Formats: sequence, structure tokens, C-alpha cells
Amino acid sequence: MIPFMAFFPSYCNVSQQTSNVVVSMSRSIPAAKPKSIAAFLADSAKAVQDKTVKTVVMGNEGCDMDSAIGSLYLAYALDQLDVYPKPVVPLINIPISDLPLRGDIVLALKTNGVSPNSLISCWPDPDDPRAVVLPLLTWPDRIGVVLVDHNKLSSVQTSLAKNVVGVVDHHKDENLYEDQTKALRVIEVVGSACSLVAQLFADRGIPVPSPTLLYAAILLDTKLFDPATKKTTPRDLSIRDFLEPMLVDTTSETWFDALHKAKSDISSLTIPQQLRRDYKNFDFKTADGTPIGVGMSTIEMLSGEIYKLYGADAWIAALKQYRSQQKRQLQLVMFTAHKQRELGVLAGNLSTLKLIQDFFTQNPVIGFVLKSMQILVSTKDAEETWAVYAQTDTTYSRKLLSPLIETSISSATKVTLPPVAAPVSRRRCPFAVLSDNRVIVAIGLTVALGTIVMKLFRQ
Repeated sequence: MIPFMAFFPSYCNVSQQTSNVVVSMSRSIPAAKPKSIAAFLADSAKAVQDKTVKTVVMGNEGCDMDSAIGSLYLAYALDQLDVYPKPVVPLINIPISDLPLRGDIVLALKTNGVSPNSLISCWPDPDDPRAVVLPLLTWPDRIGVVLVDHNKLSSVQTSLAKNVVGVVDHHKDENLYEDQTKALRVIEVVGSACSLVAQLFADRGIPVPSPTLLYAAILLDTKLFDPATKKTTPRDLSIRDFLEPMLVDTTSETWFDALHKAKSDISSLTIPQQLRRDYKNFDFKTADGTPIGVGMSTIEMLSGEIYKLYGADAWIAALKQYRSQQKRQLQLVMFTAHKQRELGVLAGNLSTLKLIQDFFTQNPVIGFVLKSMQILVSTKDAEETWAVYAQTDTTYSRKLLSPLIETSISSATKVTLPPVAAPVSRRRCPFAVLSDNRVIVAIGLTVALGTIVMKLFRQ
């Protein structure tokens, strides 16, 4: 094994990063003329169809620009280097049919000559027969999984834990899969995970195909490197200087404005589409081990604009149904628009609402101020509540809030869990243990057996 820093010198002397990281790879420099992203995706699709895939790169379930483009470019780079078995295939972590909900990604892809339908999903999607679904369950011993833009598998994908072989991420280090990811483990708090991916291209001298596409994710995540957001780091600025000279027929400002407009154009979406467009599940535990499921959507509107568009009653009804489908004790919505942030909280009962109120108390610097609250259901078993809080310090995004919420919940005790209905969504991750078909067959056999027994009694 060759020391990681020997090939990636720019990762040295960073403030937050895992240690003793190594990479084994060839010293050969890739060809000067890069393969196009469209051609790489076509090769990836063929590898899936032929079942020759050896390694996949998977983004997180929120699948924003940083995650989707990060998985694409990290897979592209690793497919040229001798780090993991090849072919290396990029995956998006949402159904293909949900991709049109992300207008910024669609615009970035099309602008660079890439069809959105050419991306490969790890989710089966009956609504889109064009989707190329990777049957990971049939290849459990052959597939290595590299995580990008997250370093902890979601609760529905934990069966892949032993497959994780690498991590490139800019979130809090969860200290997982450490022994398995010695070949590639880069966890550094920067503005964009794609800055870390781009660093790999810069350090290894890999020509960047469609640099405007890779740059798009960094522009959006850093808000055009705006220092007011407190997200941009020296790493991001260094990568800006690396990629910006490669732009053709556009500038950073023009490209950011176009992407931001496409991302913000969401008024035609339904409420469920708004909720799942940028959504993540978190599974926390209290001090006494009680599991607390927290879901968090990010929506680029303020709560008042949502009420005006859909009606407050319709919004709350849809949100309640979504909480039930996701089986969450707490459903959070981060509203963000016009340089303002609000946090909406749908709590199944007052005990779980108190978890969030305690979080507010423990983090006064963020400055949450109650705007509205209404009790939706009040029974002896539950008191479902919807509340909206204005956020004074708008630099705290979901990325920064989620670990603080986890820390607060982990100190709580004696939490009474609200009832949570079973999910009704027919979309299910391919890594689920029990399929819907097995349930249907079991029910069918039970009914058939009951019918036979009744006939015997009648005779």
C-alpha cells in the first residue's frame, strides 16, 4: 500500500480529516483527452446490464447536486485509477423518476450534453421503465461500495455495511467502516463534497470532462463562495481557481444564477414532491436507548409561501401522511428563501416535541423563535403538534443542524414515543429484507388455506 498523501498532497495539513489514510494505485498518468461523461455513463449502463460491475460510488438519499454529481465524477476518476476493481459505476440514491424534481441537476446535465435518463439509480422504480436498476442483492460478494457526500449508510441500506470500501465526504465523521476504508477515506468539512472530488482530479492530473458540470455542484453548495454563509473554505477557493479557467462561454456568476433559478423553480410540484425532493432520514437514540426516527426535508420556500400555494390544511394533511409513510417520530422541514430560514416541526406527541425544544435551549446561538403552533390531534395516546420557528442565524443548514439535534436527543431520557402508522409508499429500497411480493404471496396462501378448511368442515 502506498501512502495516501504521496498521491494527494493537497489533502495534507487540513484541520478535520481522518488519519492514516492510504491509497494503492498506479503512477501512470491518464490520457490527455478525457472520455466524455455521456460515454462513461453508456459504458456504466452496459456494465450493469452485463453484470460486470465490481465497484459502485453512491451518493446520499437527499441526492442534491453535490451528491449526484459527486458520485458521477468520483466514479469517473476511480475508474481510471488502480484503487478498486473495475468497472466503477456511479449511482444516484433516488428513483430515476424523481430526478425531474431537481431542476438544477437536470439543467446542469443537459447543458453539458448528458441525458438525465442516462444516470443509474440503485432504487427500483416501476414508474419509469427506462430506469437502469442495479441488482445489488444478487451480487453481495462482488460489489464494493464507495460513499460520497455521506459517511453513514441510511437505515434502509445498512445491509451494505460490509460492502463499504471507501468514503469521500464533507459532513461530521461518524467513525464508521474505518478498517474497511483504508484505501480511500477523505472526510473534511468543506463547502462542497465535490471540492474533495475535484482535488483528486487536480492532484492526479486527470483531465476533467465537462468541468462546468463538476463546478456546478461547488457553486451551489458554497452559494457562489459567499463568505456570509460561512461554508466556503480555503479548499473550495483553491478548487475554484482550478476549475474556473476551464469554463467556456460562461462565468461563475452567470452559471450560478442559472442553476439557482432552476433549483428554485418548484411552484409546480405537489406537496409530496416538495417533501421528498431534498429529504433525509436520521435514526438517533436517547440516553436510555430509545430509538427516535427523524426525517428532514429542505424546501426553498418559506412556510407562508407554502400555505399560500397549497393551503395550510392541505399542507399539514400531506405532511402528516408523509410522517406516517416514513415511520418518523419527528418530521422536520427546513424552509429557506430570501436569505431567511425557518424550521417546521411535526411531532407525534408532546414528549417528542420537547426533544426539539430542548435542542433549541441547548443551542441558543442559532436563535429559534416560535412563529406559530397548533395542536392537530389531542388524545390520551398522542398530541400531534405542528410548529414553525424562525431561525435567527441562517448559516446553520441541515448539514450543521443534524449533528446538533443528534447530540441533544442522545442526552434525553424517558421519552414516550407516539404511535406511527405503517408506511403506505410502494417505493422501497432494493436492500429491504422482505419484499412486497413475499407478503402478498403469504396473504394469498393464508386465504387459500382458510378456504380449504371451511370446505372440509361443510362436508
